[in-house]
Amino acid sequence: MVDESIETRFDRLLFVVKDRLRVRDEDAIGEATLCLLESLRHAKADDGEHVRKAVSAGRKSLRKRQSLTLDLQPSCEDYLASCAIVEDVLTVLPEDQRRAFVYHCLDGLSASATAELLGVCERTVYYLIIKAKGRLFKEIR
Repeated sequence: MVDESIETRFDRLLFVVKDRLRVRDEDAIGEATLCLLESLRHAKADDGEHVRKAVSAGRKSLRKRQSLTLDLQPSCEDYLASCAIVEDVLTVLPEDQRRAFVYHCLDGLSASATAELLGVCERTVYYLIIKAKGRLFKEIR
C-alpha cells in the first residue's frame, strides 16, 4: 500500500464520511469530523472502522438536534400569547427606546440602519437599546 500522509488520509476519510452522512448540517459534520480525528489519533483500526464511528457520531448529533428542535416548537396559542406579552411589555418603554429595540433586536436591522431610521448616531442606538433592555428586565421580573 502507498504510504500516505495523515493529512491526506484524513481528507480522504472525511470525504467518505460526508458522502455517507448525506446532510449539509454543519453541526453534524463537525461532530463527525471531531470523532474521525479522535479515532485516527487513538485507534489502530482500519479506515472502514474510523468512517463508521464518524458517521455514527454525525447521525447521532443530527438526531439529537432534530429532537430538540421538535421539542422547542411552540404551539400556535403559545406563540400568540408570547407575542401579546412582548407587546404589553414594550408599551412601558419610551418611544425612542422602543423603536430602537424593535428595529435592532426584533427586526434584525443593523445599528447603522436603525440609526438612520431614527435620525440619530449609532452610539445613541446602542445607548437606547441598553436602556430599553434594562427597563424590560425590570418589568419582566
